[in-house]
Amino acid sequence: MVDVAKAAALLEDIAVQELRPEEIRDRFNDRVDEPNSLVARAVNWMLGYMLVEASDLAGRRRHGTAFAPIWELKEGVFPPYLDKLPNHESVIAIWRDLARLVRHPVINGRVSDLLWCVDSGGERHRHARSAIESYLSAADNAGTDESEFERLIDAVQGLGRARELSLELNAHDLLTRVDNRIADLLRHELQSEEAGNRPGVWMRLFAPLVSLQEEDRPRDLGELLAQAHLLATERPDIRLALFQMQQRLARGDQSETRGIRRSAVAMLILEARRQTDGLSRQNRFLEALDFARHNGVGQRTELCIRRALRQIDPNSIDWQEYSYSTKISAEQMEEWIETIVGDDGFESALERFALVGGPPVGGRERTERTVDDLAQRFVFQNLFTRVVADDRGLQIRRVESPELKRELDILEHEARNVQIDGWLRQLALDRIPERFPRESANLRRLFNTSLIDRGQADAFARAFEHFWSDRPDEALVVALPRIEAVLRRLFDLLGGAIYQPPRDQRPGRVLGLGEVLRGLEELSTADEAEWFRSFRVALTEPLPGLNLRNRHLHGLTDQAEKPDAAIVLRVAALLRLVAVQSP
Repeated sequence: MVDVAKAAALLEDIAVQELRPEEIRDRFNDRVDEPNSLVARAVNWMLGYMLVEASDLAGRRRHGTAFAPIWELKEGVFPPYLDKLPNHESVIAIWRDLARLVRHPVINGRVSDLLWCVDSGGERHRHARSAIESYLSAADNAGTDESEFERLIDAVQGLGRARELSLELNAHDLLTRVDNRIADLLRHELQSEEAGNRPGVWMRLFAPLVSLQEEDRPRDLGELLAQAHLLATERPDIRLALFQMQQRLARGDQSETRGIRRSAVAMLILEARRQTDGLSRQNRFLEALDFARHNGVGQRTELCIRRALRQIDPNSIDWQEYSYSTKISAEQMEEWIETIVGDDGFESALERFALVGGPPVGGRERTERTVDDLAQRFVFQNLFTRVVADDRGLQIRRVESPELKRELDILEHEARNVQIDGWLRQLALDRIPERFPRESANLRRLFNTSLIDRGQADAFARAFEHFWSDRPDEALVVALPRIEAVLRRLFDLLGGAIYQPPRDQRPGRVLGLGEVLRGLEELSTADEAEWFRSFRVALTEPLPGLNLRNRHLHGLTDQAEKPDAAIVLRVAALLRLVAVQSP
């Protein structure tokens, strides 16, 4: 029989090996007698949560707390959301006992912090103080050599959480101790042999110290920043962040601030000139120009940068291709194709071709969770300005803010889903005429609906015939203008304004397809909106969207491939199923 005292003793015995929470949980599960008991489950949940750092604003907003499940799938969530703990009172009681019995800082810090988050009793402040003390002790035990890197990251995160708790408690005594420990760890880390390879550690330690009032900062903070510059000679992104920290320290001293800004621009210009690839050089000079323009470095410097940009040879841009892949077994592929094709006739197969699998962009909430998780795991990808270029290599977007970078990541993820869906759906569409006889007249009849007129139905029928005759380019070019016309009519029927009349000196105009699709999203229910978002990602959204309508009808790309045509024909097949009620 597992009781709390036995569980606590087992945890203490395991924790002396200085393991991380997930490792402690695995060994606890290997040794516990009754893994399904409530005590064992409470231990598993306690050690399974992921700490969401305060800097992860999106994660904090989504979860409403500092702790989140380590995975969230359709099949379930582990551990359960803190506000939905099963056997809530019993689990809280077990955690209280563990906080009292287990003194090892890794475990005590975790369970005490959780109790601060969920315990409504009078001991909340004591739990918070205990968590802070444990985070401090864990940081004292963290090494800085390469083999202990993960424990070092845990310690840094723990100190950040301890600082947050100290501020929430308004406990100045604890806050001072935490800040002093952060400064000590920063000094130690900057002196370690591995410091140059892990700026993510010391940059996290710098941030809270720079935010302190001048009288509370470590006296050697300026020297530590200078030391960090030497470690980051090959990392202009890190150095730029360091320059920005130095500006905060120099607040009020205009002369020193101007000197720091000039040094930052000089560093960016030097880095741009070091680039051998034209695109990299262009991006670096644009970054330098943007910094100079927003920080008042001077017109002379701006003119120098603009001159360097004009001198870049477009032929020097060396584009590198990358690919991604997904593994699907032959059996899974065959089963999926048969699900669409079926054996009950051409019309039913065409309907399943349109509907099976739902909107190819995938569920928005799940996509956001995936993107946020990747951003948390790969922190540095969002330190850089993101550049989006078209098929000719011309820049069409520069993204700097975290919010826009997140939206770009979501769009890229959705576009990949649409593209994979096109590859698979092409195989099913190829097989439909092999199984069922088809007639052009019947195909035209299927597409002639209350939304699609006879001329458009004839064009859609021809587009499918082109596809089945291995002419994907013709299929796509025939279908796309009719899809646009049908979507405009649908938007008009739903009350959207497809035409903007002249105003002042501005001529009247018909809304672009991208605007029409955004309007349809806004007029739709949540489920319907995902379909229209899929259409937008596929047809009109510039890179990383597929932008099939603009790329092919505006002559911006070569001949279409069958997966692209399958994506477009699926849109047509879906529009065939839209029913419009007469007024």
